[in-house]
Amino acid sequence: MWKQAKVDWVSEKNGIFKDLVSEVAEWNPGARLTFALRNRLEKYSIDVRKEIVNRVVDGCSPLFKACKFGRLEVVEYLIHTCGADIEQKGIYEVLQDRSTHIVTPLWCAAVSGKLSIVELLLDAGANINAVSDSGSTPIRSACFMTHFEVVRYLVQHGAEINTPNFNGGTCLINSVQSVKLCHFLLENGADVNAKDIQNKTALHYAIQEHRLESTKLLLEYGADYNAISRYGDDALQMSCLKGAHEIFEYLTVNINYSPERLANAHELMGATFLDEHNGVSKCMQHWRKALKIRDEHNLHPKKPAVGLYEAYRYQKEFETEDELLAMSGDLDKIRIQSLLVAERILGSHHKDTIFRLMYRGAYYADVACYQRCIELWRRVLKIRIEKDTVLYTDTCFAAQALVKLMVDYNINSALDNFDNTDRRFHDIVETFILLATSLLEMRPLMLIRPQYKRQLDFFEKILRSSAKSNL
Repeated sequence: MWKQAKVDWVSEKNGIFKDLVSEVAEWNPGARLTFALRNRLEKYSIDVRKEIVNRVVDGCSPLFKACKFGRLEVVEYLIHTCGADIEQKGIYEVLQDRSTHIVTPLWCAAVSGKLSIVELLLDAGANINAVSDSGSTPIRSACFMTHFEVVRYLVQHGAEINTPNFNGGTCLINSVQSVKLCHFLLENGADVNAKDIQNKTALHYAIQEHRLESTKLLLEYGADYNAISRYGDDALQMSCLKGAHEIFEYLTVNINYSPERLANAHELMGATFLDEHNGVSKCMQHWRKALKIRDEHNLHPKKPAVGLYEAYRYQKEFETEDELLAMSGDLDKIRIQSLLVAERILGSHHKDTIFRLMYRGAYYADVACYQRCIELWRRVLKIRIEKDTVLYTDTCFAAQALVKLMVDYNINSALDNFDNTDRRFHDIVETFILLATSLLEMRPLMLIRPQYKRQLDFFEKILRSSAKSNL
């Protein structure tokens, strides 16, 4: 009898929890739990109620789900009548980017914009600065979703607005899409020049997202337009890389840049218009403007000089109006000029230089100009090896892509009776030298360093790529 009673008791508790989860999941913010369910719960002691309501299904407790769905009366009942744990974390999925986070109920309510529930949780003693698994506070999550009223309430109750997440992202960085929110945060002590792990400030992100009004506001509050990111991009260079033309115009009009900076900026902006939007006319306008500045201030030759590379068909960057005019009818030459401009201004190791080379190579492959693609991707491989070593993820990817392209190109050329043996042999030899030399350097390092599986996998892939290039 005792065992049967225990089984019945456990079964009853399981049934209550199942019904509780079902009722909480109903999307009806104003609804309470049914009288029948509350009556069944309240027959037990507070300790038993706690045990029931703090159970988890699908990574979340009933309280967590109630906070997410905005069930105010349910949240209040679970906390005050059932003793639910207000710090018990659950899994929250952000619909905007499909990312999942392990967070507290307060974080969940803040990111969901449920102000009344935020108020209730804080009144019950919830930790206002409790962080998620990524180090993000409730107020930072509310900033990301631009829930202004929630942010204001949290600030009024002592939330820390300068605490970054594990990647260094602050509330201000998360708020650049909203001028109103940025202004509120700045008025309440947000650090306008706080940097994340990429050394980017809120100003970088405002420019990156083409937020002109936010950019103006940040500059008014002392944002450092000379602050450089991990890749060496300041405000002006970021506007050029992202094609943020309105912000570019604002910066060049309101900040006293040197003539050489302005010339470089116009050249880079022109290259971006060409690469991102195929905007030949806009590109030429910026390049002519740059030439005018260079001529007026005697800024020839351009510095630093870029070498003559096979990938660029040994072209040099234009220095005069006549040279620019001579290539104006040749789109292929203009595209090479764009790559030359990017490499000179950004440097060969900049991520955008590499991306533009990869992108242009892919374009040539798409239009069956495989030889041009091979030349550009071989340049990428050389840069990658110099910058990151052959065991780096992106280096391995570049090597595999290049070797696969060459193998396919050789097969297709043979089928088409296309005789370009000298050309293809040169590409194979140069690629093999790049990979083989790097392998010789990496092998002794692999023997003395911890041999992580990922490193070993990449080493094996590079070996296979070298072998294929030697076939």
